[in-house]
Amino acid sequence: MMAAPWLFGFSKNKKATINCVSSGACILGLSLMTRYPLSAVKLIPFPTHGIIEGLAGGLTAADPWILGFSENKRARWTHLIAGLSTLAVVAMTDYKAAGRPARYTVRDGRGAGLAEAMRDQPPHMPEGEKPNLGPPTHFPEEVEGGTAQATRSGTR
Repeated sequence: MMAAPWLFGFSKNKKATINCVSSGACILGLSLMTRYPLSAVKLIPFPTHGIIEGLAGGLTAADPWILGFSENKRARWTHLIAGLSTLAVVAMTDYKAAGRPARYTVRDGRGAGLAEAMRDQPPHMPEGEKPNLGPPTHFPEEVEGGTAQATRSGTR
């Protein structure tokens, strides 16, 4: 976001440029202060990060009309795509996963992601043993109540 005005050619529009640079700086600051592995200062809980990110995505998508630079196609589309992409990421992210165990089980259907699964692995795996990397690549023949067979035959 901070480089977008120059990358996409709308740096002469001061409102759009200031909004992009400040939005990018806020995104960076939020990421550096959220409690997850690569952050610098772990102040913001991950669920709170999700709420802030959702609000920011919605505002970013609406900013061209709120701030009055919607006539600039490049600025408008950059903000709209960035905002809607952020909302898509928010919709696909489980912000409560950090509080759950990393191991995936077929019964409850929850996984906490690759990073959390790798964190629980011993530093050196015994020869021939594979690390648990989260959700399985296939399910056993019978998954709770015969769901796998019903789906395979096309009926539920």
